[in-house]
Order: sequence, then C-alpha cells, then structure tokens
Amino acid sequence: MSERLPQSVKLGSHYESVIYGIFSQEQQFIDDPDWYNPLDQHTVMGFVLPSWQRSVVWSEYQQIQFIESIWRGIPLGTYTYNSVTHPDPRYRGLLIDGLQRINAIYAYVYATFPVFDLFYNDLTSAEKRRFAMTKFCSYEFDSADETELRAYYNLMNFGGTPHKENERA
Repeated sequence: MSERLPQSVKLGSHYESVIYGIFSQEQQFIDDPDWYNPLDQHTVMGFVLPSWQRSVVWSEYQQIQFIESIWRGIPLGTYTYNSVTHPDPRYRGLLIDGLQRINAIYAYVYATFPVFDLFYNDLTSAEKRRFAMTKFCSYEFDSADETELRAYYNLMNFGGTPHKENERA
C-alpha cells in the first residue's frame, strides 16, 4: 500500500516557553561565551546566527508592531534553534528561525525604541515580569547536517506569500 500523503516534517522538540527563556539563553552565553561560541560567530540574545541566515530586515516600525503584539497578548508564533548542547560547536545553538522577532525583543529591551511611549527601562518590575512571562514557544532541533538545517530554514521562511498593503482588512 502506497502512502498518499507525506510524512510529517521533523521540527524537533516543542517547548511551551516564554520570553524569559531567551533572556536565560543570553545569560548562558554571557557567562561562558567561549564554551558556547568558540568560533566567534555573530549572535543575538545568545543564539548563534548561521552564515546563511538573512540579516535583520525588519524596520523599527515593524519591530514596534511586534512588541505591541506582545503587550496585547497576540500569539507570537515560534522560534527554532539547533541544540545548545550539540557537541559540534559549528552547529551549537544556531538560530534557524525567528531572528526578526528575537532581534525586536533585543532592541526593545536594550532601549533602542519605546513602545506605547515607554522604553523597557521605564517599566515597573511587575510590567517587566509580565513581558518576560509572555508565551513564546520554541522548537529545539538537533542536527549536524548543514543541508538539513538549511532545508529547515527554507521550509520555514519561503512558503507564504506576503500580503500587500491594499489587502489589509
């Protein structure tokens, strides 16, 4: 009997994580950058950016819109990284998907722009805790096959058709 439909894509382990997890990832990198990133690769919030990852392309306006989504409780999607405990440092902690969103969080937290007329440092500890505890689910992949990692990146980033401005509701 032949399969009529394809097998599910292997996305890795799914975690019901929160934004705070990104901060703890960055802290791990700050505490021991040589263990985590011995190849001196570019990073954001402690995740290593693979050479084939596109650069940051979101405008400040788009970043602000994303942070406003966080405050409004709108689902944030997911981000995907390769295992941070991978034995091969070339593949350890690679950020496969989610650079634009994670960079927006980084820019906001490090006072690049205000949201709702408040910089992150202007927030109360309760407001910072609310931000940090916002759900931002993740997938942890585990591969040392660059072809497989690139295919995952392409699958996650080239499937949709961007909306045009005249298609707004």
